[in-house]
Amino acid sequence: MGNKKTRIRASTVKKPQRIALEDPLVAITDEVKAAFKHDGVVKLENVLDPQWLLLLELGLQRVLNNSSQEKHLFFEGEEGEFIETIRNFEVIPEIRRLIYDSPVADLIGKLIESENLWLYSDEFFIKEKGNAARTPWHQDTPYWPIQGNQIASAWISLDALTKEECLEYVAGSQKGLIYDGFNPSKVSEDPTLPHYDASYPPLPDIENIETIMTYGHGR
Repeated sequence: MGNKKTRIRASTVKKPQRIALEDPLVAITDEVKAAFKHDGVVKLENVLDPQWLLLLELGLQRVLNNSSQEKHLFFEGEEGEFIETIRNFEVIPEIRRLIYDSPVADLIGKLIESENLWLYSDEFFIKEKGNAARTPWHQDTPYWPIQGNQIASAWISLDALTKEECLEYVAGSQKGLIYDGFNPSKVSEDPTLPHYDASYPPLPDIENIETIMTYGHGR
């Protein structure tokens, strides 16, 4: 019992009670699909029944209590350190059930207009409220052994978050250039330092519009 880890909630913001859509797929309209193609991101609300979120919460607790499940530290040893775990579905039954039985896969399939889906991985980021450092802006595909345009990730937050704590996207950055990545184990270093290949353009400063215009869009 003493070795068990406690779930660290990312936010104390009260989450409003919402009722999930009876048919979640109605959320994927032609307008939503067009927005996804243009911007590379859409926000879908009320598409998961609270029972699926509870299942995901239980899966996360099992991950934290599973000493054999590898956990990676971002900003290791520094203020703002947080945990990342990947490929949890291979050992955590709750995560497998969410992936295969919940509406998530059908929603993604309809969004990217594909009858078949191939799962690459799942991933948790466990951050402590107000004390987790910001991950540098980046693209995911430089880290993945996959290519193409029909690629999508479903980001699900188990906590209600303030605007300052939310995930941020750069609309349209899925088009055009693929930038170099950054070293996840050294995220406190300059993220523009070469990581994979010096032939890739370095990560741009997304807070600087001129930088974004110079480097174009990324995937």
